[in-house]
Amino acid sequence: MAPSTYHDSAQINNAMSEIISTGYDAVVMCPQDYDANASAIDEAYNAGLPVICLDSLTASENYITSICTDNKAAGAEAAAGRGAHQAERHFRHRQGQARRHGG
Repeated sequence: MAPSTYHDSAQINNAMSEIISTGYDAVVMCPQDYDANASAIDEAYNAGLPVICLDSLTASENYITSICTDNKAAGAEAAAGRGAHQAERHFRHRQGQARRHGG
């Protein structure tokens, strides 16, 4: 069960209320708003429904676990990889120029 859009905190909170009333055993949630989606997690917690947060957290600490990307580390790794890739391309390009010019 999911809201029609993932960027509308009210829809996410309403979906959580529906999930709670349906009787699921647990819920996996991707919070979109740190403050606005905290109430949905608290509501689930108070109903005895375990919540797992993916890729974002909220002001609520009433989730059982979270699986999140360290975006800063991922960006640094991507930049380092991109830099290495660019250096390799530049090196190959320079080698090709040297070969064409007798080097």
